[in-house]
Amino acid sequence: MPWIEHPDHPHAEWQKVLEAGGTRLGYRLWVAKLLQVDEEALDLPRYEPDCPWIRAEEITWEKTGNPEIDEGARLKAVGGIQIGPLPMHLEAIAVIDDPKEGQVAAPGSFSEDDLEALQGMASSSFRTIEIDGRDYVLVATPYGR
Repeated sequence: MPWIEHPDHPHAEWQKVLEAGGTRLGYRLWVAKLLQVDEEALDLPRYEPDCPWIRAEEITWEKTGNPEIDEGARLKAVGGIQIGPLPMHLEAIAVIDDPKEGQVAAPGSFSEDDLEALQGMASSSFRTIEIDGRDYVLVATPYGR
């Protein structure tokens, strides 16, 4: 993925802050906070891959969050998805934007550690999709052997 950098705040600077534990924000949101602007108003193009689309409205979702806290905080696609010959689980983790922590898993999702690990691997927070009025991060993983 090609990096798109703000001229005054290079990725290397953000990476140092991230590694020192000074932020959990993704690069774009981190730059927006430094510049004190809304992320959507940031004059920094997003990376847009050229790839096939799966229409979200064609997916049937099953609620799998903690029923004692919030059953809708985690969803599982009924039947999953398939990429080539590889069948995959597709899950949706409800997220909220915490003023101090940035993007975090919603309570009841069973996903707090999962989301944090994924964000660490990607060195970023994630774009979301709205399902039934809530923001979710989608995660696809291959079925077990």
